Amino acid sequence: MGFKKWLIKEWDYESKYGCESRTPGGNWGLCGASGILVVAQDTGRIMLDRRSGFVDGGDAWGIFGGAIDDINTDPGESAKGELEQETGYNGPIQLKAAYRYEDPNDIMSNGEPWFYQNYIGIVPRQIKTQAQSQAQWETEGGHWFDAEQVLSGNLQNLRMHPGLKLLLKHSGSQIKAICDKFSKR
Repeated sequence: MGFKKWLIKEWDYESKYGCESRTPGGNWGLCGASGILVVAQDTGRIMLDRRSGFVDGGDAWGIFGGAIDDINTDPGESAKGELEQETGYNGPIQLKAAYRYEDPNDIMSNGEPWFYQNYIGIVPRQIKTQAQSQAQWETEGGHWFDAEQVLSGNLQNLRMHPGLKLLLKHSGSQIKAICDKFSKR
């Protein structure tokens, strides 16, 4: 069986869970989604995820995150779980809420608009990434960048995920203040 066929079979929500993981409007996550832009306290640098070509918006730099399929799941806890799944990191992290995107044209079962909650996650030091086996198809790994490089959008002529562009547009000053605080140590 080829990788793509295995992937489709492995992540077939409909047959595994009796439902599709996409909302009627086409967004991933029946109850929203969330993610983390990681900042290292020891350097003020930002870690981004190089999304694989197998995911929506792939072959681009983005943040670590994913779907929320249970209405009782806290978006911050979900984002931390995605970070662990996609990097192997499960150490201390301080979350700061950042830009929240809402899609008013895609209403979830609870009557609320679908959302993607972004967080800035502060970790004590730059971490090495090692995706857990179930996430290896989603990510090509994390990479550390100088904050100015990310905030200016200068990622070595590489494509930025549209969600990362929105996060930087709406929370760029918040991210810059955090990175500046740590880079001056």
